[in-house]
Amino acid sequence: MKKLFIYTWTLVICLLSVACQTTKILTANFEGDVIDAPPAKDLPGDPVGDFIEYNEALDPLLKVKSSTLSGTKALDFENLTLGSTPASQRWISFKGKGTNLAQPLWMWHTGEFSSVPGEILIELTDGYGVSMTRMRISTNGEVSLPRNTDEYSSGEFTDILGDIETGPHTIIFTVSPSTLRYNVSIFRSPGSPITAENRPMMTDNALNFHNPAYPTLAIRHKTYGLNNVYTIGSVTISRKKP
Repeated sequence: MKKLFIYTWTLVICLLSVACQTTKILTANFEGDVIDAPPAKDLPGDPVGDFIEYNEALDPLLKVKSSTLSGTKALDFENLTLGSTPASQRWISFKGKGTNLAQPLWMWHTGEFSSVPGEILIELTDGYGVSMTRMRISTNGEVSLPRNTDEYSSGEFTDILGDIETGPHTIIFTVSPSTLRYNVSIFRSPGSPITAENRPMMTDNALNFHNPAYPTLAIRHKTYGLNNVYTIGSVTISRKKP
């Protein structure tokens, strides 16, 4: 009986441990990376299977630096001229481990512009290029979302959320691929939070998402040569609300 009791509780603890581990889809904080070098593409620790993806043309633009934004290190993404490198190759993509999209996900990052806001795009996908949504931050600090696929394609977003300001910020997306809806919250300093709820995703059929998916948060500069830096403190994708 005692052995059965011990076995039962061991099984329960193992199941709880697995459940906790499976909430993590991606964790990137650059703490183990080398200063003044691009970040390692293989992410250490839990979870297993998450990674960073970027074209080698971005190497001169990506440098890990000492920072207090979200830890002791952060990633500077410089806004330098990239010549003929196509826009599709200018993303730095944080790709989560393989999972299904049946349940909601939280996808968030901390960031800060070096001086005035630059123009960047943030995109959420299933890891295969099927877009959940895209966010644009303009040079005047204006944050906007696409209302439909036409706006998504043109890059002229009319769902204006507010001004990102110049200080540190955390942008949190809550995505529900099964219902094709998402929410977003932006916590900024200075300034009060910005929120948007129940926005439509950029695909009209949940079956378009791959299974398994590799939930991805990707960032790129929309315009180059402006001598601006976007600092990324950390990136997280999880099934657990932050």
